[in-house]
Amino acid sequence: MSKEAKKILYFDVETTGLDHKEHEIVQLGLVIEIGGEVKAEANYFMRPDRPESVTEGSLEITGKTMEEIMAYPERQQSYFDLTTLLGQHCDKFDSSDKFYPAGYNVGFDLDFLSSFFKGMNDPYLGSWINWRQIDPLRILHFMEAKGDIKLQDYKLETVCNYLGIKIKAHDAMSDIYATRELVHLLFEKVSINKLKSNRLND
Repeated sequence: MSKEAKKILYFDVETTGLDHKEHEIVQLGLVIEIGGEVKAEANYFMRPDRPESVTEGSLEITGKTMEEIMAYPERQQSYFDLTTLLGQHCDKFDSSDKFYPAGYNVGFDLDFLSSFFKGMNDPYLGSWINWRQIDPLRILHFMEAKGDIKLQDYKLETVCNYLGIKIKAHDAMSDIYATRELVHLLFEKVSINKLKSNRLND
């Protein structure tokens, strides 16, 4: 992928459960990369509107208590801060100016982010992103099928430990930076010119 003016939104969410229709985001971390350089980062904590949606499992994963989560700022403030930040780096009215959404198993995070926007009466997450997911997990599955890698599982922490990438699992910002390092590592290995060259030499 060319780095020319490409805009990538790396993000990760911590949630009250696993179902984006029933549960809510309590932490949203993000890094904005443009042309290969980090231009901004943010880490939003937000109080769930429905405390009953908080599962015991989610508390165990995040290491937070119910009291800590309920002391987070209101969700509306995070929405305002998020859209303000995105607007500083992207023109929501320009269809050619959008972020690539990036993350590890990023479809999960996208579902929650979309639900979050809709909960703010804003169904237009697509004003900011192009929906062309950058997800290293899919590439790793491809590599396993090709016989290049074989791990006991493909959790982000397992992959990062295998490749020597530092990570503090289940912390949104740590997950993002580890994922970004993993993506750039894979970028170096994937090239359309190599594919064309191999094809022509067959």
